[in-house]
Amino acid sequence: MRGDFIGRVFRFARMAAPVVTLAMLAVPSAQADERATFRNSTVLGFNHGLSTGTADAPVGDPRAEASVGRVDFVAESAFYFKNMELLGLETVEGETLFGALLPLRFRYRPTKHLQFEFGAIVGEDFGDDQRVNVAEPLIRLTFAPGAPDNRVYVIAGTILPTHWIHDALVDDTNKLRGRAEQGVQLRVDKRRFKQDLWVNWFIRETRAEPEEFEIASASQGRFFDDWLFVDAQAIWVHAGGQITESDRLENDLIFLGGASVGYARSCSAPCLGDLRLGGRFLHSRKSGRDIDSESGTGWEVETIAVVPLNRTTEGRIHASYFRGNDLVLERGDPLYQLEDYAQLGGTLVFHPSRGLAIETGILGQWTDDELNFTYRVNFMWGESFATPLRRNSDPVAVEPRAPPFACFVE
Repeated sequence: MRGDFIGRVFRFARMAAPVVTLAMLAVPSAQADERATFRNSTVLGFNHGLSTGTADAPVGDPRAEASVGRVDFVAESAFYFKNMELLGLETVEGETLFGALLPLRFRYRPTKHLQFEFGAIVGEDFGDDQRVNVAEPLIRLTFAPGAPDNRVYVIAGTILPTHWIHDALVDDTNKLRGRAEQGVQLRVDKRRFKQDLWVNWFIRETRAEPEEFEIASASQGRFFDDWLFVDAQAIWVHAGGQITESDRLENDLIFLGGASVGYARSCSAPCLGDLRLGGRFLHSRKSGRDIDSESGTGWEVETIAVVPLNRTTEGRIHASYFRGNDLVLERGDPLYQLEDYAQLGGTLVFHPSRGLAIETGILGQWTDDELNFTYRVNFMWGESFATPLRRNSDPVAVEPRAPPFACFVE
């Protein structure tokens, strides 16, 4: 009975989608709401600007960033469980990811505009025979011109993988596989404009193996007191080279454009804090040596609501419908290769104590007359500790601390 009822709900969402689309300011596309929603992690979730690695301390908080001339140690941890029960689909397989990522690092600020971090990302896939599954160096240099007010960040080395980009372009599950992203990155976190532009170098070219890298951008303009968001995103994945003896040469391009309307407000919990309705359009193209060029399109509509339940607990409800036509994905969620599917899910986020965030969520996905579910539970804890290593300098100007639940809706 429960399966029949939920199935009817999803069938109704699929039939109503074209009607909803006609009401949109911008027609077409959205995202699989499977990702973590943490805002200050450097390895899990999604965020704008410079994430700190502490669950409840934004940039500018003394616990989130070192003073000029001081060396501190950041103990950050992310524990994840993601069970994708995808059954009855010919081209997509389910998977369970269960493990931990620990980006442990020292942090030094020679000036108020410059920050240097060095350490390692250590990880483990629970249930694996190996003691340590992930061991990646972490070397990051961040330049913030006009800090702390400008909120523009140029990052080199180990870049931040917490991109707020659509799942069809970059599958959020890639973060859980532990491979650090290395290259250069530009992040802008203005009130009216958000930007994440990066180059991620996967493979260095050798005689036996071609180079492989991605260049991606996610931009968002916010207008009319955040009533209207306009999005433009793109990713180019290239494989090839000059000295390699491999014949491989591939180029994959995906573009996204769209908009959403809604509002965000501060209110006494429980209340409807944020509500947005949006749509986006996707276009993909794949080409290369000895490859027949392929192209595809897709669109999706979605609605997201964020409900503060009390001072430390937040709820998030997400519903969407996607329809595609031969969309070609290199780095994106394979669900977006399907012809269509509907989603309905909810997430709870808790901040039970200092530095700790916990989230749990369930997402139902209806496609090819199959109802599947994705379950996730994530833990994040982070804290910075001062070390005796320091030099005399003026302290950094501290920005006002944001409330624990400054609502974040994409």
